[in-house]
Amino acid sequence: MRRPVRIFLPLLLAAAVSAATAQTVENARLTRWVTDRTGTLTPDEAAGIEEELRAFADSTSTQVVLLMIPTTGDLAVEEYAYEVARANGIGHKGKDNGVLLLVATEDRKVRIEVGYGLEGVLTDQLSGVIIRSEIAPRFRAGDYAGGLRAGARAIMAAT
Repeated sequence: MRRPVRIFLPLLLAAAVSAATAQTVENARLTRWVTDRTGTLTPDEAAGIEEELRAFADSTSTQVVLLMIPTTGDLAVEEYAYEVARANGIGHKGKDNGVLLLVATEDRKVRIEVGYGLEGVLTDQLSGVIIRSEIAPRFRAGDYAGGLRAGARAIMAAT
């Protein structure tokens, strides 16, 4: 007996979306505290921010990681950020105390993805305030390094 195609189509579509997400996120493997795949930051700017993030992690165990990419492609910035944070294991196992600050420059999107262990102190509302008051004004002025540094410092202060 032939089964209708409509039963298998949602499964096939879900598998295709999952494969596309995995491939996109696989390209976002993080090996540093600051990863700039856009060439926006100078090496000195990236190193300065990275040193602050490393020192914060050493003193608190909370990990704040920054990723700049050109675009999230077909994925919403929220989905992309979640998948990158999950795939890279940001934060300590059992504490889930990691934060990803994601900037997609061509999409003009910024996302602060927070591990479950920090959701009580770094809420979605506070993350939005940090983006609107610390990051976005500096980005509009062309000061990407200043916006990222101010955003990272606000995240560290909150956590």
